[in-house]
Amino acid sequence: MNLFARTFVLAVKNSRPVALCGQLNKSAASGLAISWFIASLACAEETKRCAEFAARLDSLEGKVQWQVSGEKQWQSASLNQTFCYGDIILVQEKRAALRLSNNTLVRLNEHSSIKLIPPQQSFWVELIDGAAHFLTRTPKSFTVKAPYVNAAVEGTEFLVTAQNGVNQVGVIEGVVRSHNPAGSVLLTQGMSTQTGSAQQAPGAPVQLKLNDFVSWAMYFPPLPNRLNLPVDIKTLLEQGQDGEVIARISKDAQASAEILSLGAALALNRGQLPQAEELVQRAFKLNPKHPDAQAIAALLDLGRGEAERGQQRAAQNVLDNPFNPTALIAHSYSQQGQGRLQGALDSALEARRIAPADSQIIARVAELYLALGQKAAARKALDEALALTPNHSRLLTFKGFSLLAERKGKSAQTYFTKASQQDSADPYAQLGWGLSLIQQGKLETGREHLELAVILDPANSLLRSYLGKGYFEENRLKLAETQLNLAQTLDPNDPTPWYYLSQVKHDQHRYGEALQLVETAIDKNNNRAVYRADGAMGSDAAARLADKSRIYQAMGADQEAISAASDAIRTDPNDYAGHRAMAMALTGKEGNQTARANEALQASLLAPIGATPLAPGFAETAMQVLPGAGPHEMGINEYNAAFSPNGINGFVSALGAGNNTRATEGQVQLVGEKTDLSLGQYHYYSDGFRENNDRDYLVNEARLKYQ
Repeated sequence: MNLFARTFVLAVKNSRPVALCGQLNKSAASGLAISWFIASLACAEETKRCAEFAARLDSLEGKVQWQVSGEKQWQSASLNQTFCYGDIILVQEKRAALRLSNNTLVRLNEHSSIKLIPPQQSFWVELIDGAAHFLTRTPKSFTVKAPYVNAAVEGTEFLVTAQNGVNQVGVIEGVVRSHNPAGSVLLTQGMSTQTGSAQQAPGAPVQLKLNDFVSWAMYFPPLPNRLNLPVDIKTLLEQGQDGEVIARISKDAQASAEILSLGAALALNRGQLPQAEELVQRAFKLNPKHPDAQAIAALLDLGRGEAERGQQRAAQNVLDNPFNPTALIAHSYSQQGQGRLQGALDSALEARRIAPADSQIIARVAELYLALGQKAAARKALDEALALTPNHSRLLTFKGFSLLAERKGKSAQTYFTKASQQDSADPYAQLGWGLSLIQQGKLETGREHLELAVILDPANSLLRSYLGKGYFEENRLKLAETQLNLAQTLDPNDPTPWYYLSQVKHDQHRYGEALQLVETAIDKNNNRAVYRADGAMGSDAAARLADKSRIYQAMGADQEAISAASDAIRTDPNDYAGHRAMAMALTGKEGNQTARANEALQASLLAPIGATPLAPGFAETAMQVLPGAGPHEMGINEYNAAFSPNGINGFVSALGAGNNTRATEGQVQLVGEKTDLSLGQYHYYSDGFRENNDRDYLVNEARLKYQ
């Protein structure tokens, strides 16, 4: 299992034109009046320069400059700045991400430059130099121009590079036509092509190696650093000039193993894997067992999927250097990759004992507390650390996740916003920001942040699973299916994309495929041990078995549905999903009304805040009604609970038949951070088929849950 696709996972159960200036800058600076005021001034200045904005800078890691077309002067760009058509944007250091006015996301590598071309012309974007990753959902034709080749797309995700005299185009999903005056080639998902000049047609399609193609865009967690640095390097780091530090270290033939390891760590965090590897090897020549170099090498092994080698290296490093915090944290990641969460926490706690004030280490400890479900311990560690370093992005991100797990979406959003302003390249801050918005009922805006998280770490299976779920909630089933298929490819061991894809197939009434997918998710459930405690995994397994029961029920296999629901209850008797599935499976079964009512009551008592309540009258017995007029058949969508937002939701339905038969049902649910109130009514009346055979049932229900 890809460790870095699992590093910051929390179990939080639960294309339009972009208003580039006012609306979204205001959202990005929610609760931060000074930042919003500055952004407003910048927007006012841009309004004078162009009436229609072409792009906004959504993520900024290092240094970005921009130039007005036809002018020679370069200016420094800032986060959330907007640009006009004709502007040229250059990433001088690290990486950056833009959101174009057609809602396309563009991630640019270091030393990359693009020009924004007016839409009435044939090209939207010209890649002058470097590497760019595009994620576009625009229904209109979108074209990228490179020096030797053009890429014409419609609603897809692809990469274009223009480096060392070679242009490459690779397709992650969708279809792209790569063409120039000498010829063209049609690329489908997982294919790439390249050419060396405008007079040379694009080459025949070859298989795209995604991890190699986007290695520059991958996200690696930072490691603790306790070096006594030279004054010049320390000053550059304080100024955020990591690129200059790496360049100086690379050129310094006399650099020590400690300094070379620092350069490797900085390069790794910037996604410059070849440079990180080169600096680590130089450090090994000076000291083959240097603890920091060994820690970075272990992370490189794990990131490349060489799990066994990385785990052995990390374990030996701790044996050789038991009091080195960097070695301990790398070992902690290795242990997590083996499903040893408690061991990973113990290693992180030992690192904290040695370096009690290191914010990176405290963030790692809090992350593992949250993964193990120890929310109070995580909250305490985060609050203590934030009191010392209130602007630390990782600490802010995990504080946001801890609040999100308590359904405090609005408060969580504040922390994710602050974290993104401190480190706009952290995909997990964007993931949390998106989920917090979805929890508040802002699905479309939240999904846009999930898209940004994916483009910040495109090889991360988990992020694509959540994006697929977001598309599913928007009923964009084709996009959801594509993202979930990609997630399966990126991490075949993770059950999450298989589970979500089964929901997509179920919604499409493709029950056979849905059943196969959910069974695969059940088989893979134990792989979640890398980020879930044993108790939580039992709950996950019960939820999957409950979904299996629902699929059987949709197929008309009633006995199999009851059997699967029974398996869910045995797997985790305290999880509501199995009891709910059993209550639904027993609906309409003669002689089982009391059992159904019992299961419905248990499901209601055990259900978490925000779970969709069972329909009114579900727990009632001895009601004789027409088939199709009962509470279960007129229930609401069961999948709302996965992304269940705070706020109001509900449904109303009615049925009419002969002999003055009529049935009405309605329910309203109000979900807050700690409360869940539902009110419902079910009414059935019929004159019957003979005298004295009339029926008149009225059920009123009110449920209040507080946590």
